[in-house]
This record gives sequence, C-alpha cells and structure tokens, in this order.
Amino acid sequence: TDGILHIAGEGPESSDLKKKFRPWIQKQKLFWHGRVSEQKKVELFRCCEIFLSPANTKNETFCLAAAEAMSH
Repeated sequence: TDGILHIAGEGPESSDLKKKFRPWIQKQKLFWHGRVSEQKKVELFRCCEIFLSPANTKNETFCLAAAEAMSH
C-alpha cells in the first residue's frame, strides 16, 4: 500500500515491536519516533490523516491523546 505509519512514544514493548516491524522500518513505510516533544507531536498530528491509539485495558473508552489529535 501507499500508506506510511508513524509511531510516537515509548513503552515496555517498544523493543520487541521495533524488531517485529524492522522490515517496514527499512522500507521507510514505518517511522519510529520514540518519545517526542510537544512541538513534534503537533507536527505528527497535523501531517497524519488517521490517528490510532491502542487501549490499555478493556475499560478504556477514550484517551487524552485522541482529544489532542482531534484538535489538530
């Protein structure tokens, strides 16, 4: 496909996910930004057409990051 995925943030599974997605990173179809500044976060929100955020629990229905993404 023509899509490009940007991942921002770090967590306990980051290392394993980077290994799993290495082929996409090498093909420049996935960019792993790690922890980003507020300015970089706004830049990423503005350049993206779709925002996805994983839920941490079955009870999580809304997150602050989703509200931030909608504001840009």
